[in-house]
Amino acid sequence: MKKYIFKLLPLLTFALSFLFVLLPVNSFSKPDIIKVVFQVNDKDHKIIESGFKNLKNMLETAKNEKQELLINVVVFGLSMKYFTKDSPENFSDVLSKYTTDKNIKFLACNNTMKQMKLTKDNLLTGFSVVPSGAWEVIKLQKQGYQYFKP
Repeated sequence: MKKYIFKLLPLLTFALSFLFVLLPVNSFSKPDIIKVVFQVNDKDHKIIESGFKNLKNMLETAKNEKQELLINVVVFGLSMKYFTKDSPENFSDVLSKYTTDKNIKFLACNNTMKQMKLTKDNLLTGFSVVPSGAWEVIKLQKQGYQYFKP
């Protein structure tokens, strides 16, 4: 009996190792992180507001599905006026909900800021400044971020 077990052991070992080769790699690793770049450059306040509703829904869905989500919100062009401290129509209330979330970054375009004669001090709290908003969107897409524009 022992003789048969010793003969079958290498065959069993080989069969099990072959099985592991056939299993997808994802079955052993964490699910992929979903990365999204939000392009915000619209002059229409309602469209930007709608974009923040999309952001909220995305975050809730990812949480419900236990999916890690990284979001970069890139603001440039005509929408920049809504992200300054002195704008009566700014999104400070909305932004304050998200600026503490380590998985969400708010990025402002330096080119637009120069054109509008703004400094980082003029922006709502929570923004980092990038040289070019459009270029940042392209760079992030190259890094695997999925593009979204409300």
